[in-house]
Amino acid sequence: MQLADQIRRMPADFRNALLYLAAGWSSLLLTVHFLFKDRVLTVKLLVSAVIICFSVFQRRKWAKWLALFCNAIVILYGSFYAYLFLHGNMEVYAFVLAINILILGIASYYLLLKSTGQYFIAPEKPDDHMAPLGHEKADKENSKRK
Repeated sequence: MQLADQIRRMPADFRNALLYLAAGWSSLLLTVHFLFKDRVLTVKLLVSAVIICFSVFQRRKWAKWLALFCNAIVILYGSFYAYLFLHGNMEVYAFVLAINILILGIASYYLLLKSTGQYFIAPEKPDDHMAPLGHEKADKENSKRK
């Protein structure tokens, strides 16, 4: 199955969570790389971002909670640094961090939605990896009729 087909078949809330999660971590990487100019931290965050986003895409049961935990840490640290930058006459840095906090906050909101949680725990069929919700009931009813 093609990647585009998999993404198209995902529920909208899960797709939005994945989109904002990738955008938020990309924004964080760009912020650390260009504003703080810390190569070591950028590489560590890149590895973390790839693991988190790929695991959420694969619907690993633990990935949702890992993403929420990491988002919360980034939001807390980002808020602290945005406050310091705002009071240190570095409004541009504070604004960039505020945008990053907003994007990761939206990603966390979508990850916490009930429909997204159901998609994480929905059983997978070996032949249909990304089946939308609702097909499990129809398959059970069809097997009962036979």
